[in-house]
Amino acid sequence: MEKSLIPSLTLVLAVATLWSCTVVKRYDPTVPFIHENAIKLKGVSDKEKYKDIRERLEDQIEDSVKVNEVSRIPWPRFPWFIPVPVIERPLAYDSVAVKQSTVNMRNLMAGMGYKNSVVSTDSTLKKVKDQQRIRVDYIVEAGRLFVIDTVVFNLADTPLQRLAWDFRSESVLKKGDPFENQAIDRELNRLVDLFQNHGYHRFTREDIIVEADSSYSDLIDPTLDPFEYIRKLAEEKEKRGKNTEVDVYIRLNNIRDSSHIRPYRIGNVTVYSDATTDLEQDLADTTGAMVKGLRIISRSNTFEPSFVAEQVALKPGLLYTRERYSQTLNNFNRLGAWQNINIQSENIDSAGRIDYLLRLIPAKRQFFSVDLEGSSIINSMQAVQVGSGRVGMAVNFTLRNRNLWRRAIQLENNLRTGIEFNNFQRILSGEVTLTNRLTIPWMETPFSEAFEKRFENARTVISADFSYIDRFKYFTLRTFNTFLGYEWRKGPYTTWQFKPLNFEYTQFRPDSLFLETIVDFPLLLYSYNNGLIIGTNLTYNHNFTPYSRRKSNLLRLYAEESGVLLG
Repeated sequence: MEKSLIPSLTLVLAVATLWSCTVVKRYDPTVPFIHENAIKLKGVSDKEKYKDIRERLEDQIEDSVKVNEVSRIPWPRFPWFIPVPVIERPLAYDSVAVKQSTVNMRNLMAGMGYKNSVVSTDSTLKKVKDQQRIRVDYIVEAGRLFVIDTVVFNLADTPLQRLAWDFRSESVLKKGDPFENQAIDRELNRLVDLFQNHGYHRFTREDIIVEADSSYSDLIDPTLDPFEYIRKLAEEKEKRGKNTEVDVYIRLNNIRDSSHIRPYRIGNVTVYSDATTDLEQDLADTTGAMVKGLRIISRSNTFEPSFVAEQVALKPGLLYTRERYSQTLNNFNRLGAWQNINIQSENIDSAGRIDYLLRLIPAKRQFFSVDLEGSSIINSMQAVQVGSGRVGMAVNFTLRNRNLWRRAIQLENNLRTGIEFNNFQRILSGEVTLTNRLTIPWMETPFSEAFEKRFENARTVISADFSYIDRFKYFTLRTFNTFLGYEWRKGPYTTWQFKPLNFEYTQFRPDSLFLETIVDFPLLLYSYNNGLIIGTNLTYNHNFTPYSRRKSNLLRLYAEESGVLLG
């Protein structure tokens, strides 16, 4: 038993040795070059955090002193046919870039809460034959981690202060969390979004700042006696060297324009539902109608005015919110009936309102395309089993109407025809597929309108598909599928699809060569058979990591019922 392990261990050691041998190609023997960069991180005990910080530190190394190493076969050099790390045209050593890399690392550590980190380097030169290889060790001593102790909203304007306090539970900054720049940035963005979604149209990031102090939390009490404040401050100065807790103060910047801290309401809203690129032409020949307080103007009555008004979330008299502005854009974009959506605003500061002008340029109503496809089957066994040809050709015809009944309802018809050859000598099979899909940009249900408004980007889909495949002397396959379905979103990262009625019918007719084939491949009987399915299905998708570049966590659930409950 032990003797049998010796060859295996020898092979593993040999491969490891080869992998550790980095091959350098196209280098200048007179110039020292970067052969290896190593990061030694000290003072971080958590393994997961240690790994994450190291990866982020590696990204801080300047491109001009990174190792351009790839894994590939180093032919014609040893080890010839075994992939190993290869450095081609290595970068010359640059002490200035190395120093800048240490500055980048210090800034990164400070941004993560390690305000007193120290970064040093140790460069060593090693000669291998005529190569001058330099290894750079970056030694990062993390130091003390500063954490958040108290978050104080010190906003002079009473309404803003009340808003920040009412929504304090949504704050990104929590007691005990690292004092990170990224967290501070997210908190400021949250507050700006909060204020803009409560009427403060002109409030921006420049209107709010953050101040930090690592003193005792009692010092943030605005009612504290001035003499008591001085005494406590003196006490804190003595122990500040050991204190790693930070008090965060969020306050208004020097506001020069009072309109930035004034809420606005939505004023007059005018919509050109079928505008052109020439505004004068729109004004020359138009018809207007007042619908739900909106003025809808049309040149050629392309869209139903009430349908256009339903898509506008900016209703006159309502408090301005950025969500209503974004929702209006999203409503028109998702319909696909307009090629350009332009929203212009005019601030009436004296009245505290915003007037809007929406210019919607329609897309072409009819769309037609013809696509040619080609395919081939390399696996000869697959061709034998299913009786298909080695070479295939298909033509796709697509006809789409983007605006049925002047309500942006889309109807798409697709016809696909194809044939397969055996080396272009004999046609072996033919295919005809007809797909029809009607998409209604709302939920067509017997329920109330309030129920349907609970869903985002909801739409109704009605589909009917027919397919006919004839593999000569093997089989003919006819399929028909139709369904009524609903699709919607619940938040930006969750999508649903529900088909209350799904009808699928398959008719399979074997021929002589297929009956001969199943003698050698009996499992084909389970792949080709007649079927009728009438049922309901539901699909759920959720993305847990929409902004992560390093990992992706997705959840997809599918449930289907057919026959068991409905008989």
